[in-house]
Amino acid sequence: MDAIRDGLFSRLEQIFAELKLEFKKEEHEDAPQIGRSLVVLVPIPETDGQHALMEITFAQLGEQINFLQIYSTLAMQCSQSKDALLQAINDVNFYCPVGYFGIFDEQGHLYHKYTLVFDDEEDDEEKMADDALVAFHAIMMLFEHQAPVLEKLAFGMIDPETINSLT
Repeated sequence: MDAIRDGLFSRLEQIFAELKLEFKKEEHEDAPQIGRSLVVLVPIPETDGQHALMEITFAQLGEQINFLQIYSTLAMQCSQSKDALLQAINDVNFYCPVGYFGIFDEQGHLYHKYTLVFDDEEDDEEKMADDALVAFHAIMMLFEHQAPVLEKLAFGMIDPETINSLT
């Protein structure tokens, strides 16, 4: 698993460097089944310089099934009522083509999560990296359209009742 992950991360690092994105590797000593993650600071289009903190984690599920989870924190604290925010996010998720948005209960973070699943026997590092890149671009397109509205929602700048007319 380490060799596959290292090859995949190496390819993603190269792509992120070409895109001039800030990134670093992060160790998860408290979760050895995960090992390392690649953390990327991604600008969110159509916002006032806001960034998403995207954590890309590669882990193994069983003997030959691997997964790549892309977890992005969009807002660190939300001032909107949690119940109203959750209802509005559920409305957005109904039309969300890639992954889903949520609120991390303990911290109150607004996040987006997407997971890719790979089979060791059928998928090589290059195919995994290509699939991960397609997912990354799809998430970026999603952020371009949804993140500005969700950011305003999270900070109480728009009424949760109007979310369907804005997304």
